[in-house]
Amino acid sequence: MGIKWRGVRDTGSFLDQVRKNWVADCEKSIDLECKGQYRYSQFETFPQNVKLPYAKVDNPDVVAAVILGTGTNAAYVERANAIPKWQGLLPNSGEMVINMEWGNFRSSYLPLTEYDQSLDAESLNPGEQIIEKIISGMYLGEIVRRVLCRMAEEANFFGDNIPQSLKLHSYFVRDTNNRDTTNKLKQEHQPSCQQRQSPNQEYRRGKPQKPQAQIK
Repeated sequence: MGIKWRGVRDTGSFLDQVRKNWVADCEKSIDLECKGQYRYSQFETFPQNVKLPYAKVDNPDVVAAVILGTGTNAAYVERANAIPKWQGLLPNSGEMVINMEWGNFRSSYLPLTEYDQSLDAESLNPGEQIIEKIISGMYLGEIVRRVLCRMAEEANFFGDNIPQSLKLHSYFVRDTNNRDTTNKLKQEHQPSCQQRQSPNQEYRRGKPQKPQAQIK
């Protein structure tokens, strides 16, 4: 049985893959360098859903598995007979893992700041994935940049001149652990940051955008 998986919207790190078969493209790329067969792509949801049942075996009190990384998602165990869409025989356990896809949750009760709102308005999918945009790693660096830019403009936080790097859409990441070769990882206690291209810029590569107004 073959699997065809096509992208619906370009909001991740796969560029120009909307409506394309990712598996077929990966197989073609692999064939250029080596002989082999591409079996599957593993995304965050897969290990989350698989790990939850095993976690409940070790601890029956476990009720959910949560991922908070580049994006965010959660899964929980539900009684199978409480699932309206269920068809066919119920599983022997009487339970089913439910993938919530809660990254798309939004509510008027979410405490959105002006920085969250401006980031959402300038994103590729305004009004969607709200909770993911306010808590996940893909967006937090850009929110921090906007806050620092505001502080620099109104309180001279960095002196009389605002660093040029703050005016550009970018995100800060720690890279110390990746290159720490010192004994017992002593360098880990001296974190350093580097700037990389922001998600919005990367995803819009090849698509000219109007210059973004500086935050006031």
